[in-house]
Amino acid sequence: MQLRRVILLIAVILGVTAVAASLAPAPRTTHPPPTAPPPRTAITTPRTPAAPPTIAFAAPPPKRPPVRTVRAGEHVVVEVDTGTAGEASIPALGLSGSAEPRTPATFDVIVPAGRAPITFAPTLGPPQTIGTLAGTS
Repeated sequence: MQLRRVILLIAVILGVTAVAASLAPAPRTTHPPPTAPPPRTAITTPRTPAAPPTIAFAAPPPKRPPVRTVRAGEHVVVEVDTGTAGEASIPALGLSGSAEPRTPATFDVIVPAGRAPITFAPTLGPPQTIGTLAGTS
């Protein structure tokens, strides 16, 4: 019996609160007076670095494998394009990567001083030098 009275009392309080909320006017919002716009400042956008140049080698190489001369310390991307699957490498830099038809091996390198041969070892066949990356001062 006590529980019924408590539930009834809560229901009456909720009902009165709902009626009062629906009859009360909405609160008014006051807007601050307009002010001068903030001063314009120069907008600087960060620069994106230019993409490094790409130096391409192909396997199988021509009769005389090409020598590509680049300034030592320059950032370049070496790309080895091939017609067969195999592994391209730059042994002087300790780099190697797989290459397949239409999927060249790419190496993101800082050109060392001196000569760095580029080799390609096809899946079926002996490795061959396909070019040289020469870093000059």
